[in-house]
Amino acid sequence: MTELCPELVPGKAGLQLDLNNGTNPKLELNGAKTLECMSDLYQVFINDSLRTDASFLFHTHPQRKETGLLSVLDVAYLHRGAHQITVKAKSRYPWRSDSLAFKDLAIIHFWKE
Repeated sequence: MTELCPELVPGKAGLQLDLNNGTNPKLELNGAKTLECMSDLYQVFINDSLRTDASFLFHTHPQRKETGLLSVLDVAYLHRGAHQITVKAKSRYPWRSDSLAFKDLAIIHFWKE
């Protein structure tokens, strides 16, 4: 996280982030700044259109108590039928540590009535 968002500095209170499933020490960060940075790390597409209005919120799963990101998208403008949401994440190329690119993270197919 600190590699991709160098402007994030530890805060005195706020979000505790446990990266890599407990293998890194927890970072205490400002929640608003972290969400702003994370919004820059992800792109959300509906069909082939980039959604620049996608914003993220922290969400804790009610049963598993895992913290993740939640985004709600307005799809009222879509016609009835099959559609696709693609989430891309910014990551480094393994062979070039100085280059970043967006790579597919998740593809979600859905039907709109």
